[in-house]
Amino acid sequence: MHHAAADYGQKNMRQVLEAILAHDRQQNWPAISYHVVYLPRTREVAWVGDWNTIRYHAAGVPAIGINNVTGIGVCAAVNYEFVDPDQQAIDDLNGIVDWIVSLLPQRLKTVGHKDVWPTICPGGGWWTTWKAKVRGTA
Repeated sequence: MHHAAADYGQKNMRQVLEAILAHDRQQNWPAISYHVVYLPRTREVAWVGDWNTIRYHAAGVPAIGINNVTGIGVCAAVNYEFVDPDQQAIDDLNGIVDWIVSLLPQRLKTVGHKDVWPTICPGGGWWTTWKAKVRGTA
């Protein structure tokens, strides 16, 4: 799970995807670094790429680290560093995880970017509580 750590203002989903792609191309990554992008302001969800494609959503050495090969990257296109998601966004993110799980032959572990790499992503303290709810332990 990721947050974009960016403020996209009133941009629509197409414009947000273009901005993410522009950022990712600056990193010399071949495509948008996530499989799914969620825009909380409009509640839109974009499925960006096939689950079998490698996305550069979790840093590692080399750039195609194990988490990029085995994980599915979901990004909330917002900055959650200083503001927690509202209940609607949490419900939507839960729905996205449920949707992904329903399509896969096995349950994947839900982790935040910060669980696999030293970063603040996917944002502040809300992640620990939400992660526990997704895993059914809270």
